[in-house]
Amino acid sequence: MVLSIAGSAAAQDTAIGSRLKAREDVSVRSGQDAVEEGHRYMRCIVNKRAGSAERTINATTEADFQKADRVLSREVTCSSLVSTTIQQTGQNIAMSRDVYRGALAEALIGVEGRHPALEPLPLQRDYHSSWSEVSGRNLVVEEMGTCLAAIAPAGVEALLATRPGSPEETAAIRAMSPNFSLCLNANSKLTANRASMRATMVEALYHRLHPIASASAAVAVETK
Repeated sequence: MVLSIAGSAAAQDTAIGSRLKAREDVSVRSGQDAVEEGHRYMRCIVNKRAGSAERTINATTEADFQKADRVLSREVTCSSLVSTTIQQTGQNIAMSRDVYRGALAEALIGVEGRHPALEPLPLQRDYHSSWSEVSGRNLVVEEMGTCLAAIAPAGVEALLATRPGSPEETAAIRAMSPNFSLCLNANSKLTANRASMRATMVEALYHRLHPIASASAAVAVETK
């Protein structure tokens, strides 16, 4: 078993996410400012298009994800949240798909406000998620995050309360480290940056709160 959590929040090669109306084909692909602006912009979009955001995060096939994401990503009046430099150059805020989905789930949880505390669930042998086909994550990362949201939801909630890319985020992830060995399959190697780990845990937490209809979720969901 090998675990490596890197500090970089750089996007992967396939980047999608919150769009600005671009005058140039340029993307902001890394950096703390881009990470924070991406999360702010996603919160704005979710506030304006909550229904489309829910359909996007609940998609389990690539076709359904693409269809919902096209609607969600249409131009909205959120440009005031983005830096003047990005607006002047016509750049896009770009996030890898896995980080994008995590920011989307995080924004949806934020819009909903308070929710009942989730209880830890018993450790299972396997953790399969119904959204893995469209998550853009390595299966090892996906199962790790789903497991952590199942057995240590309070730790994910604590992570959710931190600012992305902050020292507090690092501390929250480190506080969960005793659970990593429980959730990482034997003979597996996990290499992920903080942004990716945050994204997979937060999305799994969202799906605990909101099960995907007609899907066999990987974690139990409390009946409201």
